[in-house]
Amino acid sequence: MTLGGTFVLCVFALLLSSLGAAFFARGGLAAGFALEGIMLLGGLAGLVSSGISWWAALLIAGAAGMVFSALLALLQIHLKGDPVIGGIALTFLAAALAMILARLLGGVSYNRKTFEWTLNGEAVSVFLPLALAAAPLTWLLMYHTRFGLRLRLCGEERNAAENAGVRIQWTRWRGALLGGFLGGAAGVAALIALGGGWTLKQGVGGMGFLAAAAMICGQGKPWRILLYALMMAALQTGALMAVEYWPAAPQEAFRLIPFVLALGILCLKCRRNEVPGETARALGLDD
Repeated sequence: MTLGGTFVLCVFALLLSSLGAAFFARGGLAAGFALEGIMLLGGLAGLVSSGISWWAALLIAGAAGMVFSALLALLQIHLKGDPVIGGIALTFLAAALAMILARLLGGVSYNRKTFEWTLNGEAVSVFLPLALAAAPLTWLLMYHTRFGLRLRLCGEERNAAENAGVRIQWTRWRGALLGGFLGGAAGVAALIALGGGWTLKQGVGGMGFLAAAAMICGQGKPWRILLYALMMAALQTGALMAVEYWPAAPQEAFRLIPFVLALGILCLKCRRNEVPGETARALGLDD
């Protein structure tokens, strides 16, 4: 895979999943610890159905992500469960389900050409225009629609939302399902970037945790998330290409670099309390 192709895949995977987490956060929910599971199950569903068409694969992947995010929403909205413990438990559940499904299917594979267009004899990834449109569309939806305003009220000013007659639970459910759809679709690109298919050892390569870091560092704001997603995608792409071109080098060290740098940035941001309000309280990051 070329450097540009890998970068586009990583940008799409990290950007869409972090924007999906932002819809959770803006509604006062936390999805960071479950993103890995959402991306994994969505990616598997998308690759299995890739023989139909690229858009069908993304829709099916998004639907799988919505099902998984519904469990997370149920846990936090109705059962008042801990988002950290619940998210980790759901990610473990996703890994177990992925292993079972992969074995039942005899492995997971796909046709790379399904996700490519041919323009003037050159192969262009279908994820490129989708990645370019993701942040602007999310910004419009979140800041220039009634749904976006109500969702942000639920997370930032719950009392004001109640006084305005907003159906808080229903609004949070819609935000969670939309976030799950984006996370599931992102999983397709994540698995392709890692070489296609799925193995128990790699999962989605920790991209769910990188996406959560991008969302928190970006304070749940689409344009800031875009900047951090691009940065982390560049780090992830560099690590993947280094492993591919220098197989004799310590692969674990290269794969670890993006997470170490993301952790450092995240620690600095959390120290300054630059985390979306309700998410900070849910994660115990406020004093």
